[in-house]
Amino acid sequence: MGALRLSVAFEGGGVKLSVSIEPELQCFCLEHEWRVRVEGPGGVLQEWGWRAKAGEGGYRGSSIQWNPPLKGEYRVSAELVTHSLRAEACFRWGNPRVGILLYSETGVTRALVSKLASELEANGLAVDVFEVSLKRKYRRPLHLNPRLVLDTFRGSAEVEIPEKFNPCLYSALVFACPIWIGRPAAPMASTLKRLSGRCPGKPTACITTSLAKVDYSPRLAALAEAAGFKVVFHANAPRGILSCKLEEIVKVLTRA
Repeated sequence: MGALRLSVAFEGGGVKLSVSIEPELQCFCLEHEWRVRVEGPGGVLQEWGWRAKAGEGGYRGSSIQWNPPLKGEYRVSAELVTHSLRAEACFRWGNPRVGILLYSETGVTRALVSKLASELEANGLAVDVFEVSLKRKYRRPLHLNPRLVLDTFRGSAEVEIPEKFNPCLYSALVFACPIWIGRPAAPMASTLKRLSGRCPGKPTACITTSLAKVDYSPRLAALAEAAGFKVVFHANAPRGILSCKLEEIVKVLTRA
């Protein structure tokens, strides 16, 4: 009669459980009944169930965002009761998760974050990378763009923060952005203002990139601290090259 699909993905500091039926499965049921159960340390930890009529959301499946409360092995079982279809999946939860939020206009900061994320993952940490975007991009040449200059001095810009980025779901955070006119890029400055008070005391690392060999990172750290985050590390990377080793950041975030 067709198979039931069940997948587990690590997303946003938690797990995303997705269930659906194969597209080939055609039926004339007026309603479908679903059940999803998670078992882990201590037995059954969470159960979901729903009914959906034909044409409604959830009729052919759904996705559930969930945060495991304990370290260990988990088993997920999904059942489409109406058709007696069942599927199971297993996953392990326990590695610290780091959320990285960056802004990159020319790609230098983005490339640096890519290296950092790979290093963190190689050391056993789970990493999610998110990127802030502008609602209206700056025109080139950047250093002569009046709007960019004004935004930089005001520390404000019209930005879009990824909806899936929830800083409270991570063990630690990393904020990364370029330096413009001696200041953290306006899109990141504006983003930190919008995140103010979201997760007081959350361990955070701040990374800046610049053309000059000047340590501008304390300026980004100050913005993060003003927003309520606890900065445990900061460093500047002239032309995208960190003066410290990536291992130092890994150690700090692992301890956090």
